Amino acid sequence: MNLQNSDGPGYLAQHRLFDQIPELLNDIIIPDYCAFGEDGIDNVDMNIWIGPSETVSPLHFDPKSNIFCQVVGRKFLRIVSAAETENVYPRKDGVLTNTSQVDARNPDIAKFPRFGEAHVFDCTLYAGECLFIPAGFWHYVLALDPSISVSCWFTTKS
Repeated sequence: MNLQNSDGPGYLAQHRLFDQIPELLNDIIIPDYCAFGEDGIDNVDMNIWIGPSETVSPLHFDPKSNIFCQVVGRKFLRIVSAAETENVYPRKDGVLTNTSQVDARNPDIAKFPRFGEAHVFDCTLYAGECLFIPAGFWHYVLALDPSISVSCWFTTKS
């Protein structure tokens, strides 16, 4: 095994820690709203995000709805409706077609002029708060503090 030292801080992103240590589920309550999903409460995909301040998830969308719960610290979110997809310049090839070409923190409007027309919703999520992000909605996430977050992904009924 070849381990290399990294100059940057560690970030545990979108990790299935609850599958590895199921005892942690005793400390997490799955939001009731997830029970209304197509697959029921037993099929909620839960992942954890643990990292220092300034960690970023670039502007992207997920195929499932998400109740994003902030456990520790604060996170800034920039959200754009799925109806505005063309205004966020999704990547056209490769595996990251659910990711925007735009740096949502510092958008280059000269290069991506339609992004300036997008209706953007900004919010700060504090410890103990949850946010519903519908499937297909674009979102950018920036940790303002060292933080822990939990994503509860589920399929909504048509």
